[in-house]
Amino acid sequence: MSMSLAMGRGGGSSKSGKVPPPPGAILVTSGADSGPGTLRQALEDLASGSGDIIFISSRVKRITIESTLQYIGTNLLAIQAEDMPKIIGDDDFDLLTTNATLAVGISNVEFEGLGHYSINDQGIGKGIFVDVPNDATGTAAVILTNVKVSGVASYGVLVNDCTEVNCGNGNQGTGGGSDASVELNLFRVTVENSGKGRFDGDGVRVNERGMGDLRATIIDSKFNYNGAGTSMSV
Repeated sequence: MSMSLAMGRGGGSSKSGKVPPPPGAILVTSGADSGPGTLRQALEDLASGSGDIIFISSRVKRITIESTLQYIGTNLLAIQAEDMPKIIGDDDFDLLTTNATLAVGISNVEFEGLGHYSINDQGIGKGIFVDVPNDATGTAAVILTNVKVSGVASYGVLVNDCTEVNCGNGNQGTGGGSDASVELNLFRVTVENSGKGRFDGDGVRVNERGMGDLRATIIDSKFNYNGAGTSMSV
């Protein structure tokens, strides 16, 4: 399964408008934080090679998480939803992170933080955080399709190819990066009310500090009321 096939710009829908589970899918049927049928368990199963893609059933409308969802596999991290479920963090932490894979594809999912952050009420949590391994080569590709991120204290979406923990956060551009290039593709993505709980917090940020290139394609997307950026539609 290629990322373009699984996470394309609208492909794979049935005539009814629903997206059927693709072959090799790990099904998410529970909105609980952990346990059988949950997204957290599906991420563990995907990392172990038990399937090719995570598919969230339409019966799951909300997934309330008590800690960061982490993917530690090296293969493609692919999450697709039949409807538009909302992943809600119940405290100030990163909602979804990975620091091992070079390929991330997510479609039809909403991520939501607590949303009360300001300069006087700061926090640390990011929405989607892809940390490129320091020894990476080739291309780190992130494809988000019909995804919304809102209400997190720090970056809404952060792709980090930088050796510094707080790369670009007042560090005068210090830090190196891997030899990999970064490719960011956003289709029908909304990022809003994020990055207000820290200094230099953006709605979307890519740190490319290595020898690789940076390429971005952004279509039909909106970035509104985020900490360090102006509102815009692309």
